[in-house]
Amino acid sequence: MEKQFQLLAELQDIDIKIDQLRENITKEPLKIEKLQAEFTAFEKKVKDEAAKLDKFEKERRSCEIELQEGEARIGKSKENLMNIKSNKEYKAALKEIAAIEKANKKIEDRMLLCMEDIEKADAVLAEKKKEISEREDDLKTQITEIEKEIRRDEQKLASRKKTRNQLVGKIDEELVRRYDQIQKNGRTLAVARVNNAVCHGCNMNIPAQIYNELQKFDSIKLCPNCRRIMIYCKEESLKTS
Repeated sequence: MEKQFQLLAELQDIDIKIDQLRENITKEPLKIEKLQAEFTAFEKKVKDEAAKLDKFEKERRSCEIELQEGEARIGKSKENLMNIKSNKEYKAALKEIAAIEKANKKIEDRMLLCMEDIEKADAVLAEKKKEISEREDDLKTQITEIEKEIRRDEQKLASRKKTRNQLVGKIDEELVRRYDQIQKNGRTLAVARVNNAVCHGCNMNIPAQIYNELQKFDSIKLCPNCRRIMIYCKEESLKTS
């Protein structure tokens, strides 16, 4: 039965690789989702900067309209000065013109600050637009590579499954049944290699009598500690397994 146990050990090695490939295939799309989420978050920042610039532009246009209205009021008030006859009304009109001019000066100051804000926001937005273009190219490249990796893993998985099916056909049905049963009971590893009376499934010592019997390869023996199928393995084989 020694050859049968060796094949069983090979079966577990293949199953480990199959599980790793399945895990990779499951995780890779999550990487894509994370990359896309990060890109979307950056896109939002760009949109926020664009909205900020738009707000400053609207404020600038509002200031322009207020200035135009103020200038129109000043022009009209100056025209009315020609028709004023009393000194009192004349002084009141001049006072009104001065108030409008003072208000216009404040609007001009607001407008200058707004222009500075526009210049800064425009520079930031231009930089972020450049960065988002670079990020988009990088995102496409990374997604392409991940998708290639998924396809490679899927091909490897199909090949491993085929090899597994061929291997199962060479192993004694009882061995396979016990192997499958242990895995169904929650053991990821159903086979434990044993060397120097140490089970490498649980790293615990096994009784000397069981260890001696194990080397005969004449029956299925479970580790008394972790209940895995034990397979005697020489030190050299253990290092390469």
